[in-house]
Amino acid sequence: MSSYLNNHTSSKKYEVDGQWDGPQGRVLVDIKRSSNARDIRDTLVSLAYVLNDQVLTTTALCIVTKSKLSLPRLLKEVEQFREVVRPDLASRIHIATMDGDGRLMGSPYDNTLEFLQWLREFVATETASISPARSNQQSVSSMLAQLWLRGEGHQSFKALQHLCGASYPTVSTAVKHLSDKGFIEHQSDRRVGLKYLTNDAWLNMIKAHGENRKVLRFMDPTGQSRTPEAMAMRLFKLQEQGISKNVAVGGVIGAKHYFPDLDITASPRLDVTVYGESTEFVRKIDAALEQTTDPQAKAVLVVHLVPGPVRFIVEASDGTWAPEIECLADLFELGLAREAMEMVTDFGRRRMHEKARIHP
Repeated sequence: MSSYLNNHTSSKKYEVDGQWDGPQGRVLVDIKRSSNARDIRDTLVSLAYVLNDQVLTTTALCIVTKSKLSLPRLLKEVEQFREVVRPDLASRIHIATMDGDGRLMGSPYDNTLEFLQWLREFVATETASISPARSNQQSVSSMLAQLWLRGEGHQSFKALQHLCGASYPTVSTAVKHLSDKGFIEHQSDRRVGLKYLTNDAWLNMIKAHGENRKVLRFMDPTGQSRTPEAMAMRLFKLQEQGISKNVAVGGVIGAKHYFPDLDITASPRLDVTVYGESTEFVRKIDAALEQTTDPQAKAVLVVHLVPGPVRFIVEASDGTWAPEIECLADLFELGLAREAMEMVTDFGRRRMHEKARIHP
């Protein structure tokens, strides 16, 4: 293997999941979710190929999560791997495990506090779980609900495909499922739109949409964090400087933007919707916040990651607001199902008034 790595030039570059540039050099990080030793070996080989094209100060770290392989077994794999790889590559490849509480065990190269904190947040972001119930059909249903909430009108199947990034069969199946329940209005030109949903259907839709997102939770170990409202204002000021334009405020604060009569005096936390994966803005909002994977921990800021591109956010003079469907899902996640339905009912009244005005 040594001579092979020495002479090999890969025609297809292997891309690691992330990298850290620290004072000791660059650390390439690859996350592996597997209980198969062969998968681990393949990853180590791939990292060796990558390091072969890097400066000697660059190291590589394989983080293994959600695996049945024990740490001693993983370390044994690395030892055996190092025996057959060029020494200058072998000494720069490391392996570690990380549990759900962010505890790192193994042979990480860089043990500085800054690196470990970055690594915990990076792994949590990359491995944030999405419910198995997630489906493109749900995305289509959520899009139809968002269009109704925004009063956008009926859409062609092609337009829905573009908005959802879904295939025609996926859009067709999702529309048929809702149509069979009487929830879809069909136009003569074959455009479709959500007609109405029962309360139970709305709650199911909102819940399913929430489960379709990655969720990252941040807590304040000092207990002295800014209020949710103050953090939102901090975000808005950053956005005035052109920073974090892909972040929008949802939750209770966002819901009040759309539904001022929401009967909640204060927000228990700040909910934001982020289009993409970056959470660097969190430190700029409050440097004391730390990411947690403990669902029982009191989160003061919750990030909901959704696939891009940015759609339906509202950039107003008083802030940048997440789409209505995101705010509803946040309320449901907070246990505020009744308040979410009051907001939906208010939108229903608006739609009725609009129809009455257009067709007196």
